[in-house]
Amino acid sequence: MASATPKYAAKSTLRSIKNFSKGYTDMQAKVREATSNDPWGPSGTQMNELARATFH
Repeated sequence: MASATPKYAAKSTLRSIKNFSKGYTDMQAKVREATSNDPWGPSGTQMNELARATFH
């Protein structure tokens, strides 16, 4: 599985470039990161930050 790491690093870099080029806000970029198709889910920190940013 070590060979998959560069693949996801490249996807993450591409995602960052897209976020910048499309003018996404910081929060939009965080949602895109948390909902990406990476084989692991969002971290607890990411989920907590997104939850705090929503209106209850």
